[in-house]
Amino acid sequence: MFADNCFDPLARVPFAKGAADRFVVLLDILDRLACAFDVAGVQTPEARQIYENYFKGKNALFSDSLESEKSKFRNELTFPHPEEPGDSLFCTWHGKVYQMTLRLHYSWSRKSGDPVYVVYAGPKITKQ
Repeated sequence: MFADNCFDPLARVPFAKGAADRFVVLLDILDRLACAFDVAGVQTPEARQIYENYFKGKNALFSDSLESEKSKFRNELTFPHPEEPGDSLFCTWHGKVYQMTLRLHYSWSRKSGDPVYVVYAGPKITKQ
């Protein structure tokens, strides 16, 4: 599920086909991972493989923000909830677009049936 304004920060960034293609790849991976549950709500072997391939290692496409970033950028990493007016989501997990240092921030409970909320696509928020 996309927040209404999640792509607005990209309006001030020059278009780059490679970056756009990477966003599509990141969204596809998140979609595949969100759907990788069996009928009992348990993550499938495919989910574990996706996690190993894209969420681990030095060059992982997805990661959580550092603890220091979570503290320093708490306000910037907190977004309005797309479905619950007045509520907010603290979205420290992000997909990485190395070209132009772009990020895709999302919230996700990792429970079967819960949506992935994509709340931000744009320049890296936690630049130190």
